[in-house]
Amino acid sequence: MACELGLGLGSYHHFAASMHIYERHYAIASKIADAALDDVGETPALVQAESLHQLARDEVAIRTKGASIDPYNDAFANHCLRVITERSNELKSVA
Repeated sequence: MACELGLGLGSYHHFAASMHIYERHYAIASKIADAALDDVGETPALVQAESLHQLARDEVAIRTKGASIDPYNDAFANHCLRVITERSNELKSVA
């Protein structure tokens, strides 16, 4: 939103109130937790909104087809691309 309005970025903090899983999912949840990235690092600021729109379109191909996507001209989109690709590969290895 800030990028679209030409404003500076603020801070974002995410808190989850409920992270429950059901007993039938314990085994796969354990595998996912074991494979999780220790730290994805600080997320760069979004500079080009179009990069985010393209990333949203590409995410489907990454997740469903294992597509390899060329880097974007935006540090934020490249950060997200790395996380999406790594997570997708991790989930395939535990499925």
